[in-house]
Amino acid sequence: MSTCRRHDVDPQLYLTQLLMNLPSVRLSDLTEWLPDEWKRRQTASPEGQPK
Repeated sequence: MSTCRRHDVDPQLYLTQLLMNLPSVRLSDLTEWLPDEWKRRQTASPEGQPK
């Protein structure tokens, strides 16, 4: 939670999307789901979800 706060990320939204997508995330792509990377991809992606 402190990492979410540090990067101005809504923890509830972040964790909801993380938990919904985690079963299909490859181990090599887990760093894309760190709060800072997730936020960067949220603002860059038209769908609002990391790829």
